[in-house]
Amino acid sequence: MDDVDDVVILEAPPAACHGMQLTLFRCTTEEVLRQLELRPVDAGRLYETELLSFDPQRTEELDPPQEAELRFLGNLLRAGCDLPLIRTLLADLSPPYAYGLERLVFDFRHRRWFAVRPVTPEEAVDYALACAEADGDPNVLAGMGHKALDGLRALAADRCEE
Repeated sequence: MDDVDDVVILEAPPAACHGMQLTLFRCTTEEVLRQLELRPVDAGRLYETELLSFDPQRTEELDPPQEAELRFLGNLLRAGCDLPLIRTLLADLSPPYAYGLERLVFDFRHRRWFAVRPVTPEEAVDYALACAEADGDPNVLAGMGHKALDGLRALAADRCEE
């Protein structure tokens, strides 16, 4: 894959929230660090080196941008990046680093970050059909057709029950 600008990702169904819940209350620094399996001293080092824009030891409740920033930087630490490497990786990004790792990927070959966009269901089906067609196996296409019909039947049955 040479053209990284064309990269897309399949989005998880809404029911799969990766353990995160919508809440009326803000997350605390302690909760985020616990989820990331990081120590307060780790977050403190991010702040002391001016990577993190707020002092985590003096910020109990996080607003959404602070939470995103702590999760972004914390995940880089958790992945094994040391502070000089994190600084190198962030060179082309603007602080505060409140980026979501779900939509941002680092391309090591080109040494840059790029955003990926979710694939629509239609694009996913079109891609799957094109791959199956290119493989030349009619059984795969027939199986996809059966799954599509099963989905339509289930949808029609649900509507009849309403």
